[in-house]
Amino acid sequence: RASGTVFIRSIIPPVSLLGATGVVLCGARAAGPEAVVRAVNVEGSVRLAEAARDAGVRTFVFLSSSSAKGDAPTAYGRSKIEAERALFALKGIDVIVIRPNLVVGPGGRGLFARMRALVERLPVLPVPGTGSPVQPIHVDDLAEGVFRAIEGAPRFKRRVFDLGSREAVSLGDLLRRAADAAGKRPLIVPLPVRPVELAARAAEALGLPFPFGSGNLAGLRTAAALPTQESLEALGLALRPLVEALRDRGDPVATPPLDRRPVRLLVVGTGRMGLLHAVTAARMRGVVVTGLVDVRRSAARAVRRLGVAAPVFGSLEEALSRAPAPDAAIVATASASHLPHACTLLEGGLAVLVEKPLATAPAGAEAFAALRARYPGKLLDGYVLPRVPAVAEWIAALHSGRLG
Repeated sequence: RASGTVFIRSIIPPVSLLGATGVVLCGARAAGPEAVVRAVNVEGSVRLAEAARDAGVRTFVFLSSSSAKGDAPTAYGRSKIEAERALFALKGIDVIVIRPNLVVGPGGRGLFARMRALVERLPVLPVPGTGSPVQPIHVDDLAEGVFRAIEGAPRFKRRVFDLGSREAVSLGDLLRRAADAAGKRPLIVPLPVRPVELAARAAEALGLPFPFGSGNLAGLRTAAALPTQESLEALGLALRPLVEALRDRGDPVATPPLDRRPVRLLVVGTGRMGLLHAVTAARMRGVVVTGLVDVRRSAARAVRRLGVAAPVFGSLEEALSRAPAPDAAIVATASASHLPHACTLLEGGLAVLVEKPLATAPAGAEAFAALRARYPGKLLDGYVLPRVPAVAEWIAALHSGRLG
């Protein structure tokens, strides 16, 4: 419970809740040890709701899951139903639960986004659970449902809304329609879910990338169609046609100027110095850590456990290919990689701070000097405080006895 409180408060200061009339909790821990999943999804959710209530918030909307069941095959599903019950037991705040089914639309994260990327890239696609029923909902329709639920409070308090298409389609059919929307014709090969789920668990245990999460696969194995019509009618929510939802890749959105948004910071290298930078930046006003980059994903995930809520990437190229684009980066990797990382980041238009030592040989230092001249005001380097001339002068005076 204590760790849950520290985590929530490190990300969401209680003062940020003052003046709000509603809070929507979308975040969750989807995989990991059951104790960790429960600490985030149950205890963290309750702590946030309590903090919202204490700040005078009237309505708390909890985005749960269609897999929320007491006998769910995953810790995620079990934690979601436990969180729902714990939130409904709270006094002094109107709690509304929304259980979305498969969310589709623009974006590069989530089960559908990963599957759509594979459909568009591969001529032959082995897919587990092609017969599993899914009830897609576009992300904007889901957001509209959330707003309508808040507007309907307190009439909707202690209500559970199942949101998704009225009619279920098979996962295989959905992927074929997604391929049609993208002008692709891949051969979709059905696979049994259980063996792929076991392979996914093994990959997760070893920290290896895998197209599907084990939790997603377990959910497909036990998926069942839900009666969404009553919830859609209660909210007055009309979903866009599936073909339109699948074609939506998102319109380009102009990035607001820096004086109207936080600085987006990428931390490259999550060893001792990278950890310090990431944790410090995550607590600074006007800064958002948008990514942690380390070939050792386990090291980056350790930084996340300290409250840095940023995605983890195994390479710099992967991080820079994701939106939103960062404005600045801190390079805290091994010294030999400082120069190539700095070149890549500067060429991408970022401001860059490179940790000490900048380089380990004169040639490297000269290359950095050339970079600084080529990108004026964009390249900074870390330093040891006693080496700063003004500080060094006072240290020398102290050692000479002139200061007593």
